[in-house]
Amino acid sequence: MIHPLPLGDYNQVGWLTMRERNSLVFGVKACHDAFLILSEHLGNTVGGTFEIVLGTQMDNTSAIFRDGNFVPLVTVPTPGILSCDDMRFFWVSYNTGLISVGYGFTPGTATFMSYDDSENNNGPLDISALSFRGTVESTWAFGELHG
Repeated sequence: MIHPLPLGDYNQVGWLTMRERNSLVFGVKACHDAFLILSEHLGNTVGGTFEIVLGTQMDNTSAIFRDGNFVPLVTVPTPGILSCDDMRFFWVSYNTGLISVGYGFTPGTATFMSYDDSENNNGPLDISALSFRGTVESTWAFGELHG
């Protein structure tokens, strides 16, 4: 299913439930700044969240943030990861504190960014929901949720 998304916050877009699932395949067509949020609760964007940004800094970097903190947990160079003209496909997974992001249609392969939150003093987050947004015009395709 393909959706052009409005600019703005996650609640304008809607949420996918991640209960009993640990990964999602998705596609995005955007020039830069594609955002995903993993949350402990549907509609929650404040605490108990991880935010993944693909193609930030004009499509040169990708990063993972926690709980709205502006200091990234991990940053990786990803020049040209997104495209203004073509849909690019990725997967995101979350399993007992390990967040991974990769290229393509098969979770667990071609990983380019990950963060292990399992040793956090408060314990790993119990992710149950996911949403998307963009700061520029974007089109998203949602694939399968994998268990």
